[in-house]
Amino acid sequence: MKKYGKFAVLMAIIIGSLLWLATASVSGSKTYYVTIPELRKLGAEASTRRVRVGGDVQSQSIVRGSGVV
Repeated sequence: MKKYGKFAVLMAIIIGSLLWLATASVSGSKTYYVTIPELRKLGAEASTRRVRVGGDVQSQSIVRGSGVV
């Protein structure tokens, strides 16, 4: 029975480590989509937070530079 007890402890450590790694990586890479009005409400805080902006680009609204800097 001692042999199975050691095996169970080893398996518990391995499974626990895998669960910890999975939850730590998910919470670290979580981002929230905000709309343009929500982004404007954030103000200066938007530059310090990790956010993704969801929305559509208006036609003819992208202006490209004339050369490479």
